Amino acid sequence: MSDKIARLKSVFSNWLVQFVLFSGILWLIFIILEINRHLKDMILGYHYWRKSDTYAQISNYYYNGLNFFDHSIYYNQLESGGRAVAEFPLFYYFIAFQQTIFGNYQIIAKINWILLLYIGLFSIFKIAQHYLKQVGFSLLVALILFTSPIYTAYAIDFLPDSVAINLIFIGFWLLLKSSLNHKTSTFIFAIILFSIAGMMKPFFLIPFIALLMVIISNHLFIKKEFIPFKWSLLIPILATILWFVYAHYYNSVTGGGNYFLSTTRAIWDYSAEETATTIYVIKVLWLNDYIHPLFRPFFLLIVLVNLVWWNKKTVLLNLFYVFSLLGGLAFFVLFFNMLEHHDYYVYPLIFLVPLTIGKFLFHIQPYLRLNALKHSLSLILLVLFYMSLTNTFNRVQSRRMDTRINGLVQYAGYQNLDAFLTRNGVKETDYVLAFSDKSPSHALSLMNR
Repeated sequence: MSDKIARLKSVFSNWLVQFVLFSGILWLIFIILEINRHLKDMILGYHYWRKSDTYAQISNYYYNGLNFFDHSIYYNQLESGGRAVAEFPLFYYFIAFQQTIFGNYQIIAKINWILLLYIGLFSIFKIAQHYLKQVGFSLLVALILFTSPIYTAYAIDFLPDSVAINLIFIGFWLLLKSSLNHKTSTFIFAIILFSIAGMMKPFFLIPFIALLMVIISNHLFIKKEFIPFKWSLLIPILATILWFVYAHYYNSVTGGGNYFLSTTRAIWDYSAEETATTIYVIKVLWLNDYIHPLFRPFFLLIVLVNLVWWNKKTVLLNLFYVFSLLGGLAFFVLFFNMLEHHDYYVYPLIFLVPLTIGKFLFHIQPYLRLNALKHSLSLILLVLFYMSLTNTFNRVQSRRMDTRINGLVQYAGYQNLDAFLTRNGVKETDYVLAFSDKSPSHALSLMNR
């Protein structure tokens, strides 16, 4: 009997088996939130403009020969001839390459977003499992993000933000693994993922920079056993700087300008009245979508507890938490005005939710001496998590049903028109007016014009 239990434990300790089981749980959440019923939806909802720009880059690579440095977005109202670049497009290039093999189907792109989401959240689960040693708590930490309607609404949407944050999560898991198994290849892969995430959206490097500051502080002053400082840790920051120097040069040469709103919108650049308007919009329109309203006061209390709960064992963890909060505050101040019209701009800060919950559970673990008590508490918390999904579903569903932003009729007729237009003499280089399209590039990318 003991041999069978040992073999069973060995099976379930395999990370691939764990990933399959974790994916099953995630799919159940997809069913509860009805995400699975909208996998084939067209680009709709809030910020369909930005989503269509993302997918237009994929379409450009698919139709125009996989030229990585051709940053066309099917927007014929730019002086650049429809060329502009912001985020590092390797992920889009990879999807377009798959489409050249399997066909030009939008679901292929969606599958890539889903797979990255699954691996990203599984990475959080593995990190939590390493520190908490308890499956229930680790599941809660990994899945807690679904209590945020905004996170859920954009989790598999065509935005670079959801890609960047999952690359960061995976990078942290690989960095943890490399510190345990001392494999250089794992460390290199982690650095590559951090670099790609930074080149896509630099402010998603907030937790990485926080960790880097902890590593440097420990190397110079604290001297605890931890991830050693290496100059190669600076590669993601250097790569991010170099990419955006290139992007600025490319846009200045082509005339793409600031099409992707890649500059800061700092709080001090706006009047008191404008600042009050932004705060009002956040409170009235977005705040309840950031995080469950009943969970919010408890979350703030946990943040305060985490800030004051210091001891010698957790000094590096506390430093990482403080640096992360300071990085989040700096982002909030620097991009303050963007939050008025862009609800998804909270995405770079969303990592603070699992970090805050995980850190708190790590602190209270020693006081839960009985395994039965740990399991009971984790079960109660998971039940509360399940109940909170009702709020997430209702708020996300209200977005899906909003006819003001979900005008399917505006786009459906543009699908599969490429062959028809070519047959009737409308070339790919011809200018086309799509009057019903409110975005700059969605209909044009669907028509390949």
